[in-house]
Amino acid sequence: MEAVLSPRLITADTILKYVRPGNIISLTTVADGKAEIMEAQVSEDSVLVGKTLVAVELPKKSLIGAIIRGDEVIIPSGLDKISKGDKLIIFTLKESIKQVAKILQ
Repeated sequence: MEAVLSPRLITADTILKYVRPGNIISLTTVADGKAEIMEAQVSEDSVLVGKTLVAVELPKKSLIGAIIRGDEVIIPSGLDKISKGDKLIIFTLKESIKQVAKILQ
């Protein structure tokens, strides 16, 4: 497999990691900046703890694509519950980033 790395996008991603609010661990811009893939840590006091994915009110066109719990990677259904310490892999469009980050706080 071949991949093309853009120095501009790599630099932007590095800077964005430091200016994004909440518990965002990593952030990758894709689709020419139209979408982002976020990895976020669920804190102990997060309102998400104990909620099923279907109960999380993400913006339209945003989704939780994976839950990382310890060494386990879960491809979730709407009935999976979020636990403290989980890492969530979230796919979202650029215009929904602030809303998603607010939910993760």
